[in-house]
Amino acid sequence: MDKTEMQLLKLSAAFIAVLFLGLLVPQFQDLLYGIIRNTIGGYSLGKMILIFSWLIVLPLIAFLAVKSGICTKIRKYDIFLLRIFILFSVAGYALGLVQFNLYAMQFGSFGPFATMISDGDYTNWEASKLSHNHFPKITLYYIERALGIDLEGKFDDGRPLFEIYPDAEAFALAFLLIVAVIIVSGFLHIFSRMHKMRWPDFLLFELAVISVIITMLDGGVGSVNTVLAIFFFALYYVRSYRAQDDANSGHILGLLIAAFAAFAVSAFLGINLSGIFVAPALLLIGIAYYFFKNSRTKRLSFSLWNSALAILLVVSAAVSIANVLSFSLGVPLTLDSEGIGRIFIFGLPPGAGALQLQEILSEFGSVEELSKVHWAAYAEIKLNKDTRTREIEKALIAELKPKSYLYVEDALPISQTNMYKIHWLGGLGNSDASEFLDNEFLGNKIIEIQHSAKENTTTIALKSELEVNWQMLSILTEIRSRGYEGKLMVEKVG
Repeated sequence: MDKTEMQLLKLSAAFIAVLFLGLLVPQFQDLLYGIIRNTIGGYSLGKMILIFSWLIVLPLIAFLAVKSGICTKIRKYDIFLLRIFILFSVAGYALGLVQFNLYAMQFGSFGPFATMISDGDYTNWEASKLSHNHFPKITLYYIERALGIDLEGKFDDGRPLFEIYPDAEAFALAFLLIVAVIIVSGFLHIFSRMHKMRWPDFLLFELAVISVIITMLDGGVGSVNTVLAIFFFALYYVRSYRAQDDANSGHILGLLIAAFAAFAVSAFLGINLSGIFVAPALLLIGIAYYFFKNSRTKRLSFSLWNSALAILLVVSAAVSIANVLSFSLGVPLTLDSEGIGRIFIFGLPPGAGALQLQEILSEFGSVEELSKVHWAAYAEIKLNKDTRTREIEKALIAELKPKSYLYVEDALPISQTNMYKIHWLGGLGNSDASEFLDNEFLGNKIIEIQHSAKENTTTIALKSELEVNWQMLSILTEIRSRGYEGKLMVEKVG
């Protein structure tokens, strides 16, 4: 067994150990959750298992490829295969952008848009906006349906958007083909480089491929997680194809500047103001690599430039650690002047009653207000101790044992009023829109309502302390809980 084969087996074994440790030790699982959420994004345990399965399996496939002799036969095609990988990655992101804009054009708005399905044991919702496009997620449900798999809503499968998106099957098939080409070209490219591959480069390309696939289907080109996916690939390229370049470290700084330029432009255009947590991680990786390369080539010297970078490295590391811990442990609840914290919960199982929920929440303090509708709830708690959102999540999960993932969000004690348009895609028939909306629900208050029979829409002004996503989810939940069964979409209009 040669050195390359041994490195591949060690890499796979290392990730098997990390995954098992994460599954067996809750605290370590929280840490992995925080790291993954900070880089690739996502809330669910399923995504963590998917990512680690990829990191485990790909080295084993590469090991078999080396043993079979395939790597030697395709060695001369490495650049060609890399170009195919890049071309289809760009095509996938571009298709997601086209898909979003085609939908947005129907309504003369860039959303965000949200919809929800409650069908037997299946309850799920999806929101999509330019900065985090979920429309490509319909591909997941397309695969699930084509294979006859019923996962009972255990993960976010894109079904709600599949049900309302025109030509959903055609787009899902296109994404599926693009992802297949990305995986095949990525595999073959990495096999073609095995004769000179080092384990850090293999790992970087593994991360680049899985990050591109995930962010393409979940987030799209406007997501900050996409910036980090591109950066993984860029760092792999620099290490693999510019290793002998004297300006190697300069390339990585150039990539950092380009990434931040893209981030700044998207923020200026209003595409990407959320998810800034990825920026410190980007800086941390890039500057650490700069120092590593310069120290290896003995070009590292004391200068004002290097001193400034060192300070930025320390700050980025501190902020990155803080961000990971915030995701791992949850954020502390924001309190008002009376010591009251506000939370929004979704993912509650059907059998969970308000009294049971109140009993669980009372562990953290006096429950001053509680509103539960279907699978969502809003609560105001006068806390008896410092409390983080993940603590509440864990307490709820332990007692209620939900089948799907359950999430708790901190609600800032700041009221805001937003306008939403409800599109009754399934029609209202002889019903009145007000039949499906109470004046107050889940911490929200309707202060204005206007129905258009011609457009089959209802516009509401909603006063709430919840973040926009949770406002949209609460509207959808309220309508479904009051008996509306038709197709439905909510759009933020102001």
